[in-house]
Amino acid sequence: MDTKLKKSNIVVMALAAFLVVGGIAGSRLTFARVESETGTEGKDLVLPVLQEKEKTVQTEEKKKSTDKEIKPAKLIKKVDPTYPQEAKEAGLEGIAIVEATTDEKGDIKEVKIVKGEHDILNKAAMEAVMQWKYEPMLINGVPHGIQFTVTCRFSLKDKKTRVSAADEVFVKGHAPPVRAVGEIKPPKLIKKVEPVYPEAARKAEIQGVVILEATTDIYGRVMSTRILRSVPELDQAAIDAVKQWVYEPMIIDGEPRGVVFTVTCTFRSDEPVRATGDIKPPKLIKKVEPVYPEAARKAGIKGTVILEVTTDIYGRVKNVKVLESIPELDQAAMDAVKQWIYEPALIDGKPKGIILTVTVTFHLK
Repeated sequence: MDTKLKKSNIVVMALAAFLVVGGIAGSRLTFARVESETGTEGKDLVLPVLQEKEKTVQTEEKKKSTDKEIKPAKLIKKVDPTYPQEAKEAGLEGIAIVEATTDEKGDIKEVKIVKGEHDILNKAAMEAVMQWKYEPMLINGVPHGIQFTVTCRFSLKDKKTRVSAADEVFVKGHAPPVRAVGEIKPPKLIKKVEPVYPEAARKAEIQGVVILEATTDIYGRVMSTRILRSVPELDQAAIDAVKQWVYEPMIIDGEPRGVVFTVTCTFRSDEPVRATGDIKPPKLIKKVEPVYPEAARKAGIKGTVILEVTTDIYGRVKNVKVLESIPELDQAAMDAVKQWIYEPALIDGKPKGIILTVTVTFHLK
């Protein structure tokens, strides 16, 4: 080059070149560091957040699937089968178990025999059930069809055919009742009705344990029972009681399910007897008035608490259970009634405890 540069200019140009190269290298180093953070370390930072979000969504979805508002399918038309005269003349009797399916409107669309002994009786049972009508079952406001079974009993001793209520009711297209074994535990009992001791069995001092297999529907109501261990004189009393029991509904995988499990009813000749029919409530000889809770009085809470009372053979109250509750007044009512004393009850010359219903009324004045 012909142009001559001063030393100072050369130094400036060299310094500028160094800064340009250094800037490019620095940029590359910076980009490389960012890529590293988003490539390896970034994964460790981002994925747990995504996984946690997925878990939250799954939990919410699961909660929604189990939190269902169910309106039971109510039977609004029931037709009992007619005992065919031809079957009566031939001496035919037995049971016919019918499985039926409704549409979303509650009309019967299909019936079939699950178990039957005679074609003529099976036909009579199916023709009757085909005329049944249900209100639609609503789950979260959406109507669903249902499936159920009905047991029809034809007996020459009975004046008319005996037909049970629907034994097993479940949503159409959903799984039938599940057996309570292994990890599936029996549901929690929320309403229990004690069996009424048959008077003839009591007088004969027949006692023992009746073991039953119970099947609930999707609402937790006992819809069918089967005797596993029998005490013939006590079986029907056990069945009549257990069919009134109610359990917490069972939810499995977000779907309501019926459950099949075992229950027991114990009958002891020294057990208290319920004051029904010829057995009258004993005479009250000592009554203690309840103490009105001050908080309830100030809040203007009043009303009647209904209790079930069990006495011992001496007439003393040994057990109290609330039947109709006023939460702020229940304890005061129970505390008072536990001090009541009745005349001892004698049945067939033997002292007995009595189960009876009492009321405790709270007035503000």
